[in-house]
Amino acid sequence: MIKKIITLLFIILTICSGCSDLSNDRIPLTSVRIEVTLAQQQKSEYWANVPATFVTFLKPNIPYGFPYTISATTGYGGVLQVCGFDNELFAYDLSCPFEHNPNIRIAIDDITLNAVCRECGSTYDVFYGSGAPIDGPSAANGYALRKYNITYISSTGSYMIIN
Repeated sequence: MIKKIITLLFIILTICSGCSDLSNDRIPLTSVRIEVTLAQQQKSEYWANVPATFVTFLKPNIPYGFPYTISATTGYGGVLQVCGFDNELFAYDLSCPFEHNPNIRIAIDDITLNAVCRECGSTYDVFYGSGAPIDGPSAANGYALRKYNITYISSTGSYMIIN
């Protein structure tokens, strides 16, 4: 009997520890590959490297003049790259997870410095690195922004945004 109770408790703890209040699975896992060279990092329109700044990537022409390679891909709805308040780099898909449409994208509000969906009104934290919803229907449903990885390539001084 004690063995059954211990087994049941173990199963319940395993299930509970795997649960999360937030989901970033609303945005399909789509290929992301953006390389930003050392020279491109010097241009603020191509790379956010000062706290509370951002750049959006959407192939073929955002940011204007960015030299996308033939292998470059920009995710489901585009990529938002930010330099956080603590000088860390983060990247997210631009699509609003509540709207679930690659053409409905978040934008940075100049006053609050939160990402906002102008369609549904959801707001998200991006400069602290969570991508978590703050308000709106995404917060009510637990839909977070899809995050992408930023990798530094020391041999070339480049950064690569990938998933």
